[in-house]
This record gives sequence, C-alpha cells and structure tokens, in this order.
Amino acid sequence: MLFNLFVQLLVWCCMLSEALIQGPFTDDFTEWLQSAGYDGYDFPSLHLGINSSFGGRAVAHEKIINRPIVFIHGNSDGALDHGTEYSSGWSESIRYFLQGGYNPSSLYAITWGDRNLKNSFARTHSCATLLRLRRFLEAVLRYTGHPEIDIVAHSMGVTLARRIIKGGSVSDDVEECDLGEPMNHKIVTFVGIAGANYGLCLCSTEIAQVAPACGLKTGFWSGENCEDSEAAACATSLEEPSCGLKYGEFLMRLNEDSSKEAKFIASFYSLGDEVVGSNNMVWGRNTSVIPQSDESYVFASLRHHELKSKTLKQQFEVITGGKKTSDNF
Repeated sequence: MLFNLFVQLLVWCCMLSEALIQGPFTDDFTEWLQSAGYDGYDFPSLHLGINSSFGGRAVAHEKIINRPIVFIHGNSDGALDHGTEYSSGWSESIRYFLQGGYNPSSLYAITWGDRNLKNSFARTHSCATLLRLRRFLEAVLRYTGHPEIDIVAHSMGVTLARRIIKGGSVSDDVEECDLGEPMNHKIVTFVGIAGANYGLCLCSTEIAQVAPACGLKTGFWSGENCEDSEAAACATSLEEPSCGLKYGEFLMRLNEDSSKEAKFIASFYSLGDEVVGSNNMVWGRNTSVIPQSDESYVFASLRHHELKSKTLKQQFEVITGGKKTSDNF
C-alpha cells in the first residue's frame, strides 16, 4: 500500500516538472483498453510517438478524484507537444491543471490525425474520425467510473466534439455511420476554443472543389459571399435567424440540432485569429461562438494556436466553476 502511494506521488511530481509532460497512456489504462475491447481503435497511436496520447491511473485502483477532462485537438495537432506551433498539443493545459490540483488520472487526450500540416486541407469531419473520438469518450467514462466528464476542444476539435456529443447518424463521401445516442447529459462543461461553427470565409467555393477540409458536405464551406453585408444583416436579425443561408452540410445539421452540448458551454475566440479570419465573422456571426453558449471569452490579438496555449487560466476557471487560480501559476 505504501509502495503504491509512493509510486503515485512520484508520477505526480514528475508530471509537474516542465520537461516531463509526456505520454503515452499509463500501463493501467493501456491494459484496461485491451481488456475492454478497444484495441481496434488504436487510441495510443504509438507509431506517431509517445506524445500521441495521455491519461490513465498510475496504479490499479487509484481513486480518480476530479471529474475527468477530455482534450480534443484541432487539424494537424495532437495530444501533446510535438515541437511546432501548429502541433503543440495540450501539454501546457495539462500542466496547468496538474498544478491546479488535478491528478494525471483525470486528464485524457488522443491524437486523431497524422500531425502532418501538409495534409491539413484533406481532413474532414469523417465517420472514421468521429467514431474513434466517440468511442474514446465512452472509454474514458467507463474506465474512470465517473458519470460525467468535461471537454476542452480547439479549432476543428470543437465541431468534431459537438457532433460526437450529439450523436446520431453521419455520412461522409465514403460511408454512413451511427454515433449512438446523445451523451450531452454526461457532459458538464464544454470549452470550445477557436472553432468554426459556421464555416470559414477562406473556404470559398473554388477552394472547396480542391480541398476536402473546405468541402460542401463534411468541411468548412461557409457558402458564397459569406462576407456580404446584406446577408450579414439578415443573419444577425432576430426576426429571421436562418435567412435561408446555406453553408457546409455537416455544420448546418450540427447547428440546426437545438440540443445543448453540455450543461455549461464557453466559447473562446480572438479578433486576430489568422486561421478563422478577421474579426471572427461569417455571415455577420462570430463563427467561433457555439450556439447556446453560456459565456464567451473574446481576445483582441491572440493567434489561432495562442488561443489554446495562452488562455490556461480561463480554461481552468471555466472548468472548475469560476474558482480563481493561485498567483503561483
């Protein structure tokens, strides 16, 4: 008993040091995934390196105190830092939550792409990706034994997370899949950072024809002339909220579903986001604001990935119900 406690404390201390926020899953979680039938989903993705996953108990039967958090990255990113701005992962967020009193056994992340920036325009809201992320959420709930979890998502991870929470059927250019029943009753807090819920104005019709990530069906196509002032005025009108606007099919279905993703939703966005676009506007709406958000955090000049790495205090406060963080970190 004392030896197990010593091992557990040693792991926690190591995790708090700047150099040792690293994966992969703990042995306990890896063995549990195998025994529970999740081998086929390759959640650890060790072919991409040890930093392609994070989470799990240090020792069997460790009590998981905090409500678990699942971190879902964006296009070309991954679970933990891979050494570049566009693949910095969730290392800084995880470190901050550890310093704030969380144990590693309450923090979980996987890598859902190949982390290659050159392939970013080929990634879509595909059945394969959605099913894998949905099964991971289910696995974390089963493994931790907690009835509810929190989710922190960035960029494309926001719209992927919204769909796997809502469940239901999805179709892409290859197949149709069923994600299962809605699981919003199991999500307490959802933090969406730099998402593109109404598409991206850079995804014009011309680009959509050659870049699947901007595609009309499962991409971020925002429709034609998404910066048109007349259409924008209509889009912001309370009397006619839809205005007959058409944008990406996946996103339209997502936004037309009136079910709320979590008990509390917070949307983070920046007016200086170089990926989402100037002032974050699409059809007169802030594309990063999730419908039915309870709170929005607006930043003047943070870049797309800085919104993830430089809003640690705000992420922590939202997840912990507004508790102020210590001045020591």
